[in-house]
Amino acid sequence: MNKIISQKNMGEAWEIPAIGIYRTGKKVESLQIQWDKATGVFDSEIEIYLGNHPKYLVKARTVKINTQSNTDDNLMLAMPMQFKYLRIKYVQKSCTGGELDIFVNYVEY
Repeated sequence: MNKIISQKNMGEAWEIPAIGIYRTGKKVESLQIQWDKATGVFDSEIEIYLGNHPKYLVKARTVKINTQSNTDDNLMLAMPMQFKYLRIKYVQKSCTGGELDIFVNYVEY
């Protein structure tokens, strides 16, 4: 499992530009999303964009932050299709703090 986002601040909006996650002989099996120590109102969102070209990504999923922590129950998103690029956008609404981690899990094929 590879950590692609580590302890990112949930108290402000941010976006990770498209990153190449393609690996020869491997495919992305899942994304694991974990947050902890969230403060304020739990209404922020994580937008996940996928695609095969860094300029042309589509929104694949929106995850809502609805608890202070999900460390005991991480969100695991299965990735049934192949893609080469991933972009993460954190839409901060009323959440005033916290830490966000995102991992990519690969399997060999």
